[in-house]
Amino acid sequence: MSNGQEFKNINKSSAVKRTEKRLKRAGWALSRKYGSRKKRGEKPAAKGGSNIRKNVLRVQKYHQRLSRMWEEYRTWVVSVIVKTKPGIYHHRKAACARDEKEPVLGEVCFGSEIFGFKVKLLNTCRKMGMELEK
Repeated sequence: MSNGQEFKNINKSSAVKRTEKRLKRAGWALSRKYGSRKKRGEKPAAKGGSNIRKNVLRVQKYHQRLSRMWEEYRTWVVSVIVKTKPGIYHHRKAACARDEKEPVLGEVCFGSEIFGFKVKLLNTCRKMGMELEK
C-alpha cells in the first residue's frame, strides 16, 4: 500500500502449510486404496467401500478448509485496504517458482486468485461509495 504496508503470503503460514500437508497425506492414502482395489480386480471404486468414502470425505474436508482460509484472508485484506480509502490500487505480482521457466504457467498459477481478489475489492469499494482506479 502507499503507506508502506505489505501483506504476508498466507501460503507460508503454519496453518496453511499444515493443512496442505494433511491434504497430501490423505490424498496419497486415498490413491493407495483405489490402487489396491484395482489391483485386486474389483469393480471400479465409483461407489467404493466405507473406508474409501471416509477418505474421500476427509480429502474434501481439507480442500474446503484451505479454501475457507484463503477466502477469509482475502476478505480481511480487502477490508484493511478499503479502510485506508485508497485512490489507486496497484497489485505487485509475487514471484512464482515456474515464472522463470514458463511464463504462461506462472500466469495460471496466480490468475484465478488475483482476479477473485480484484473483483472482491472493486465490489467492496463500490458498496462504500469509493472510486478505485486499477
